[in-house]
Amino acid sequence: MQLFGAQGASLDDKFLTAYGKAVWGEKGIAEQMRELVNKKLVLFVKHRASYRMTEGTDLDFEAALQEASGHVEEIANLVEKVKLHFNRQHVLAKEVTYRTGTPRVFEYVLSEQPIAEKPKGAVDGFINLVFNERLSENKLKEHSASTEEAVAYGLFKHTDAIRECLMSIERAQRVIDQNEEDRVAVKELRNIQQHHEALLDHFIHEALFNGGKNGVKWVTGGASVPVDGERSFNRMLSDIIQRTYPQAPIYKNELINREKVSPTASSARKNFFDLVADKWHLEDLGFATNDFPAEPAIYTTLLKENGIHRITKDGWELFPPAKGSSFTALWKECELFLQESQHSRKGINELMERLAERPFKLKYGLVELWVPLYLFIKRGDFALYRDDNFVPELNGTILYEMTRQPRTFQVKSFMVDGIRLKLFNKYKTFLGKEEVKHLTNGELIDVTRPFLSSTAI
Repeated sequence: MQLFGAQGASLDDKFLTAYGKAVWGEKGIAEQMRELVNKKLVLFVKHRASYRMTEGTDLDFEAALQEASGHVEEIANLVEKVKLHFNRQHVLAKEVTYRTGTPRVFEYVLSEQPIAEKPKGAVDGFINLVFNERLSENKLKEHSASTEEAVAYGLFKHTDAIRECLMSIERAQRVIDQNEEDRVAVKELRNIQQHHEALLDHFIHEALFNGGKNGVKWVTGGASVPVDGERSFNRMLSDIIQRTYPQAPIYKNELINREKVSPTASSARKNFFDLVADKWHLEDLGFATNDFPAEPAIYTTLLKENGIHRITKDGWELFPPAKGSSFTALWKECELFLQESQHSRKGINELMERLAERPFKLKYGLVELWVPLYLFIKRGDFALYRDDNFVPELNGTILYEMTRQPRTFQVKSFMVDGIRLKLFNKYKTFLGKEEVKHLTNGELIDVTRPFLSSTAI
């Protein structure tokens, strides 16, 4: 029956008595099974409600586990014990990931008190499971309202079943430690532990997603959120992302829109920078209509679909995102960064770090594509330095190096008021050149080139 019966089938005294009577007409099957148990030939496994064959051991499991109960201390730190057996790590917020193209990942954090941590790297938010029977739901709401981070708080107030599972695991471990040389006994005790670990996971799963009187109370944004299944739970996570990162753009490119890009994507990004720097004036950057490598995909999803590369009466140009583009807020943040650099140089790593936090929380693969591209489009409005040395021209190699060593690059935006611009134009008139309304990097190089040439002579 163990070989051919359904997994989890109950083979207890009641079943065996009925089976024996039906097949052999025997009524004393239960007494015979107890005799076999006494002879250590079979074992009745309580947690499975079934008899099973044993390879042979002198250990009385029931008595040993009962005796261990008097030596295993009550669980004082529930969180640390649960962590040892908690197998859930990350959850993908599916709806917002599908809608925006950005994989949004939540990480489980178990604690006694609610956390207020800032998600970093690939993690966009936390699912904070709080095991604290003394903490009220109202107090948790107050804490949730005070944090701006993407955190879903789950309050466990009914933990009796969880504690009992943990105690059963501890009792089995004590008996194992006392009978390490009894291979058969240790094997069976491991099975008992695995059963209670599965039961523990079941209780936690039921509490997380099924609500009810003994379920977890979910709180986010200072309010309670009803959760009646895994689907509504996941929808709650997407809502948190939308609320916490409202200015994140829509960018559906799996090669780039991830925390760490593959070598293939990195190579494609490098080639893309070369194309932008050399062929920005050509339609579709010069791609053939039948080309389908990664570079055209980057161009289409970023530049073309957002109206950044478009035609004018003078030809193809690079512009700020078109009206209605989801990248508009991102562009404005970069403009603000350049304005701040009017007073002193600012490292481009600072801009990258800013975009990787609220209210954008861009994946770093997109950050490393966007920042060099933005700086190339605005190349006439600032001076670029690398290790304190002026960089006169932006090319594909420099753009790629920004992704490899961003801390070595700084920008200094031009701060030109009326008086400075007037003096600059007087100097241009002296050189026989036309006056300008705005000072750019190109204009600066244009007027300093004659001076540098005469100095060299």
